[in-house]
Amino acid sequence: MSRYFNISLLFLLSFSYTTETQLIELTQGSNEVSFFVLPENPEFTEIFSPIFDNTISIAGEGFIVTPHPILEGIWIGSFPQYINPQTGFIIDMSSFSSFEIEGEYVNPLLTYQLHLGVNLISYPYSQPQMIGDAIPVEFINQIGSVFNLDQSAIPNHLSPTGWEGSLESIEMGNSYNIVIITEVEDFYWNNPIPLGDFNSDLNIDVIDVVQLVNVILSGDSSDFQDWAGDIDGNGVLNILDVILLVNQILGTL
Repeated sequence: MSRYFNISLLFLLSFSYTTETQLIELTQGSNEVSFFVLPENPEFTEIFSPIFDNTISIAGEGFIVTPHPILEGIWIGSFPQYINPQTGFIIDMSSFSSFEIEGEYVNPLLTYQLHLGVNLISYPYSQPQMIGDAIPVEFINQIGSVFNLDQSAIPNHLSPTGWEGSLESIEMGNSYNIVIITEVEDFYWNNPIPLGDFNSDLNIDVIDVVQLVNVILSGDSSDFQDWAGDIDGNGVLNILDVILLVNQILGTL
Protein backbone atom coordinates (compact mmCIF):
# COMPACT_ATOMS: atom_id res chain seq x y z
CA MET A 1 0.00 0.00 0.00
CA SER A 2 2.85 2.39 0.84
CA ARG A 3 4.51 1.84 -2.56
CA TYR A 4 1.13 2.24 -4.29
CA PHE A 5 0.58 5.48 -2.42
CA ASN A 6 4.01 6.85 -3.35
CA ILE A 7 3.49 6.09 -7.04
CA SER A 8 0.03 7.63 -6.92
CA LEU A 9 1.30 10.74 -5.18
CA LEU A 10 4.07 11.28 -7.73
CA PHE A 11 1.46 10.99 -10.48
CA LEU A 12 -0.83 13.46 -8.75
CA LEU A 13 1.94 15.96 -8.18
CA SER A 14 2.68 16.05 -11.90
CA PHE A 15 -0.46 18.16 -12.35
CA SER A 16 -0.10 21.92 -12.06
CA TYR A 17 -2.47 24.31 -10.40
CA THR A 18 -4.67 26.42 -12.67
CA THR A 19 -6.49 29.64 -11.89
CA GLU A 20 -10.26 29.71 -11.62
CA THR A 21 -12.59 31.81 -13.76
CA GLN A 22 -15.93 33.46 -13.03
CA LEU A 23 -17.99 34.72 -15.93
CA ILE A 24 -20.26 37.66 -15.11
CA GLU A 25 -23.03 38.34 -17.63
CA LEU A 26 -24.95 41.58 -17.20
CA THR A 27 -28.28 42.43 -18.80
CA GLN A 28 -29.60 45.89 -19.60
CA GLY A 29 -30.92 47.39 -16.36
CA SER A 30 -30.10 46.31 -12.80
CA ASN A 31 -27.99 43.25 -11.99
CA GLU A 32 -27.09 41.69 -8.65
CA VAL A 33 -23.47 40.60 -8.54
CA SER A 34 -21.01 39.07 -6.11
CA PHE A 35 -17.70 37.34 -6.64
CA PHE A 36 -16.71 33.80 -5.75
CA VAL A 37 -13.43 34.20 -7.66
CA LEU A 38 -11.04 37.09 -7.10
CA PRO A 39 -7.40 37.82 -8.03
CA GLU A 40 -4.80 38.35 -5.33
CA ASN A 41 -5.15 42.15 -5.52
CA PRO A 42 -8.74 42.80 -6.63
CA GLU A 43 -8.61 46.52 -7.39
CA PHE A 44 -12.04 48.01 -7.97
CA THR A 45 -11.06 50.00 -11.07
CA GLU A 46 -9.29 47.06 -12.67
CA ILE A 47 -12.08 44.55 -11.98
CA PHE A 48 -14.79 46.76 -13.48
CA SER A 49 -12.77 48.36 -16.30
CA PRO A 50 -14.12 45.94 -18.98
CA ILE A 51 -17.68 47.23 -18.47
CA PHE A 52 -16.89 50.92 -18.01
CA ASP A 53 -18.44 52.09 -21.28
CA ASN A 54 -21.78 50.33 -20.69
CA THR A 55 -22.17 51.00 -16.98
CA ILE A 56 -24.70 53.47 -15.56
CA SER A 57 -23.79 52.93 -11.90
CA ILE A 58 -22.29 50.45 -9.44
CA ALA A 59 -23.66 50.40 -5.89
CA GLY A 60 -22.58 48.50 -2.81
CA GLU A 61 -23.15 48.75 0.92
CA GLY A 62 -22.61 52.45 1.63
CA PHE A 63 -21.37 53.61 -1.78
CA ILE A 64 -22.40 54.30 -5.37
CA VAL A 65 -20.22 55.27 -8.33
CA THR A 66 -20.82 56.31 -11.92
CA PRO A 67 -18.44 56.41 -14.90
CA HIS A 68 -17.05 59.82 -15.81
CA PRO A 69 -18.83 61.05 -18.95
CA ILE A 70 -15.58 62.24 -20.57
CA LEU A 71 -12.55 60.71 -18.86
CA GLU A 72 -12.15 57.04 -19.75
CA GLY A 73 -11.62 54.75 -16.76
CA ILE A 74 -12.42 57.41 -14.15
CA TRP A 75 -15.24 56.70 -11.70
CA ILE A 76 -17.18 59.45 -9.94
CA GLY A 77 -17.98 58.80 -6.30
CA SER A 78 -16.46 57.14 -3.27
CA PHE A 79 -15.59 53.46 -3.64
CA PRO A 80 -13.24 50.95 -2.00
CA GLN A 81 -9.80 50.57 -3.54
CA TYR A 82 -10.07 46.79 -3.31
CA ILE A 83 -13.11 44.58 -3.60
CA ASN A 84 -14.05 42.88 -0.36
CA PRO A 85 -15.41 39.35 -0.96
CA GLN A 86 -18.25 40.07 1.50
CA THR A 87 -19.50 42.93 -0.68
CA GLY A 88 -22.62 42.57 -2.80
CA PHE A 89 -23.11 44.85 -5.79
CA ILE A 90 -26.03 46.26 -7.78
CA ILE A 91 -24.80 47.13 -11.27
CA ASP A 92 -27.00 49.16 -13.62
CA MET A 93 -26.14 48.71 -17.29
CA SER A 94 -27.16 50.62 -20.41
CA SER A 95 -26.80 47.45 -22.50
CA PHE A 96 -25.76 43.82 -22.24
CA SER A 97 -22.15 43.23 -21.25
CA SER A 98 -19.97 40.50 -19.80
CA PHE A 99 -16.54 40.09 -18.28
CA GLU A 100 -14.42 37.41 -16.68
CA ILE A 101 -12.54 37.33 -13.40
CA GLU A 102 -9.50 35.09 -13.05
CA GLY A 103 -8.01 34.20 -9.70
CA GLU A 104 -8.72 31.85 -6.83
CA TYR A 105 -11.97 30.91 -5.14
CA VAL A 106 -12.65 33.26 -2.24
CA ASN A 107 -12.47 31.91 1.28
CA PRO A 108 -15.86 30.21 1.80
CA LEU A 109 -15.56 30.54 5.59
CA LEU A 110 -16.51 34.21 5.38
CA THR A 111 -18.47 35.84 8.17
CA TYR A 112 -20.51 39.03 7.85
CA GLN A 113 -21.04 41.81 10.37
CA LEU A 114 -24.68 42.74 9.77
CA HIS A 115 -26.47 45.78 11.16
CA LEU A 116 -30.15 46.33 11.88
CA GLY A 117 -32.06 46.95 8.68
CA VAL A 118 -31.07 46.08 5.11
CA ASN A 119 -27.65 44.57 4.40
CA LEU A 120 -26.45 43.98 0.83
CA ILE A 121 -24.00 41.06 0.93
CA SER A 122 -22.28 38.55 -1.32
CA TYR A 123 -22.81 34.83 -1.72
CA PRO A 124 -19.25 33.43 -1.86
CA TYR A 125 -19.82 29.96 -3.33
CA SER A 126 -19.73 28.56 -6.85
CA GLN A 127 -22.62 26.25 -5.98
CA PRO A 128 -26.28 27.31 -5.56
CA GLN A 129 -28.34 26.14 -2.58
CA MET A 130 -31.98 26.13 -1.60
CA ILE A 131 -32.58 29.01 0.80
CA GLY A 132 -33.36 26.63 3.67
CA ASP A 133 -30.01 24.93 3.15
CA ALA A 134 -28.05 28.15 2.62
CA ILE A 135 -29.10 30.07 5.75
CA PRO A 136 -28.33 28.45 9.12
CA VAL A 137 -31.37 27.81 11.32
CA GLU A 138 -29.76 29.75 14.16
CA PHE A 139 -30.31 33.05 12.30
CA ILE A 140 -33.96 32.62 11.29
CA ASN A 141 -35.36 34.51 14.30
CA GLN A 142 -33.05 37.44 13.59
CA ILE A 143 -33.94 37.82 9.91
CA GLY A 144 -37.04 39.66 8.73
CA SER A 145 -36.64 38.82 5.05
CA VAL A 146 -34.18 38.02 2.28
CA PHE A 147 -34.72 39.61 -1.11
CA ASN A 148 -33.16 40.46 -4.44
CA LEU A 149 -34.43 42.60 -7.30
CA ASP A 150 -37.49 40.50 -8.10
CA GLN A 151 -37.84 37.80 -5.44
CA SER A 152 -38.19 37.65 -1.66
CA ALA A 153 -38.65 35.20 1.18
CA ILE A 154 -39.56 35.43 4.85
CA PRO A 155 -38.98 32.93 7.66
CA ASN A 156 -41.85 30.53 8.31
CA HIS A 157 -41.39 27.92 11.01
CA LEU A 158 -44.39 25.98 9.70
CA SER A 159 -42.84 25.54 6.25
CA PRO A 160 -40.78 22.36 5.61
CA THR A 161 -37.90 24.58 4.40
CA GLY A 162 -38.31 27.19 7.15
CA TRP A 163 -39.03 29.83 4.48
CA GLU A 164 -41.85 31.01 2.26
CA GLY A 165 -41.92 33.29 -0.76
CA SER A 166 -40.75 33.51 -4.35
CA LEU A 167 -37.04 33.40 -3.45
CA GLU A 168 -36.44 29.65 -3.25
CA SER A 169 -32.73 29.32 -4.03
CA ILE A 170 -29.54 31.27 -3.43
CA GLU A 171 -27.60 31.46 -6.69
CA MET A 172 -23.87 31.69 -7.35
CA GLY A 173 -22.63 35.09 -8.51
CA ASN A 174 -25.64 36.93 -7.06
CA SER A 175 -25.86 39.40 -4.21
CA TYR A 176 -28.67 39.42 -1.64
CA ASN A 177 -30.34 41.86 0.72
CA ILE A 178 -30.83 40.50 4.23
CA VAL A 179 -33.11 42.44 6.57
CA ILE A 180 -31.96 42.08 10.19
CA ILE A 181 -34.60 42.70 12.87
CA THR A 182 -32.56 41.79 15.96
CA GLU A 183 -28.83 42.14 16.40
CA VAL A 184 -26.70 39.37 14.90
CA GLU A 185 -22.97 38.73 15.08
CA ASP A 186 -20.92 36.81 12.54
CA PHE A 187 -23.59 35.83 10.05
CA TYR A 188 -22.48 33.17 7.61
CA TRP A 189 -23.88 31.08 4.78
CA ASN A 190 -23.88 27.33 5.19
CA ASN A 191 -20.88 25.88 3.39
CA PRO A 192 -21.74 23.51 0.52
CA ILE A 193 -18.05 22.70 -0.05
CA PRO A 194 -17.20 19.13 1.03
CA LEU A 195 -14.26 18.31 3.30
CA GLY A 196 -11.21 17.63 1.14
CA ASP A 197 -12.22 20.05 -1.63
CA PHE A 198 -9.11 22.10 -1.07
CA ASN A 199 -9.68 24.53 -3.95
CA SER A 200 -13.47 24.73 -3.35
CA ASP A 201 -14.45 23.82 -6.91
CA LEU A 202 -16.88 21.10 -5.70
CA ASN A 203 -14.69 18.44 -7.27
CA ILE A 204 -12.25 16.49 -5.10
CA ASP A 205 -9.37 15.61 -7.39
CA VAL A 206 -5.61 15.71 -7.95
CA ILE A 207 -5.49 19.50 -7.78
CA ASP A 208 -6.69 19.36 -4.18
CA VAL A 209 -3.87 16.94 -3.32
CA VAL A 210 -1.25 19.15 -5.00
CA GLN A 211 -2.43 22.22 -3.09
CA LEU A 212 -2.58 20.33 0.21
CA VAL A 213 1.00 19.09 -0.24
CA ASN A 214 2.20 22.59 -1.18
CA VAL A 215 0.59 24.10 1.92
CA ILE A 216 2.08 21.43 4.19
CA LEU A 217 5.56 21.97 2.71
CA SER A 218 5.32 25.77 2.91
CA GLY A 219 3.66 25.88 6.34
CA ASP A 220 1.51 28.75 5.09
CA SER A 221 -2.25 28.19 4.98
CA SER A 222 -5.50 30.11 5.24
CA ASP A 223 -8.33 29.38 7.67
CA PHE A 224 -10.27 27.69 4.88
CA GLN A 225 -7.31 25.55 3.81
CA ASP A 226 -6.79 24.47 7.41
CA TRP A 227 -10.42 23.35 7.50
CA ALA A 228 -10.67 21.76 4.05
CA GLY A 229 -7.37 19.88 4.30
CA ASP A 230 -7.74 18.57 7.85
CA ILE A 231 -9.17 15.24 6.70
CA ASP A 232 -8.45 13.38 9.95
CA GLY A 233 -9.86 16.22 12.08
CA ASN A 234 -6.89 16.53 14.43
CA GLY A 235 -6.38 20.25 13.81
CA VAL A 236 -3.01 19.81 12.06
CA LEU A 237 -2.24 19.50 8.35
CA ASN A 238 0.20 16.64 7.79
CA ILE A 239 1.05 13.66 5.57
CA LEU A 240 -1.78 11.61 7.05
CA ASP A 241 -4.26 14.10 5.60
CA VAL A 242 -2.60 13.64 2.20
CA ILE A 243 -2.86 9.84 2.45
CA LEU A 244 -6.52 10.01 3.46
CA LEU A 245 -7.31 12.45 0.65
CA VAL A 246 -5.56 10.29 -1.96
CA ASN A 247 -7.42 7.23 -0.70
CA GLN A 248 -10.67 9.18 -0.88
CA ILE A 249 -9.99 10.08 -4.52
CA LEU A 250 -8.86 6.58 -5.50
CA GLY A 251 -11.93 5.12 -3.85
CA THR A 252 -14.17 7.14 -6.18
CA LEU A 253 -12.45 5.99 -9.39
